[in-house]
Amino acid sequence: MKIILGGAQIGMKYGVSNVSSFSRENSYDLLENALKTGINTIDLASNYGLSHEILREFGVDHFMIHSKLPSIKRYDNSHR
Repeated sequence: MKIILGGAQIGMKYGVSNVSSFSRENSYDLLENALKTGINTIDLASNYGLSHEILREFGVDHFMIHSKLPSIKRYDNSHR
């Protein structure tokens, strides 16, 4: 079984209550503990607040990052 860490709470208010996000220190602790327990994959998205910045500061060499991109408007070239 593979466990993937959700990265939304790291950089923004997220979840049922939406009242707080992890501090940088708590985020670093979470990431260290994830690695210690064998969790090396993180789910991210471009709209997850500061999560990318916090992960860059922590270092991502030991993680696989799965990131969602915003939708891209389809280009219609049929008018040429």
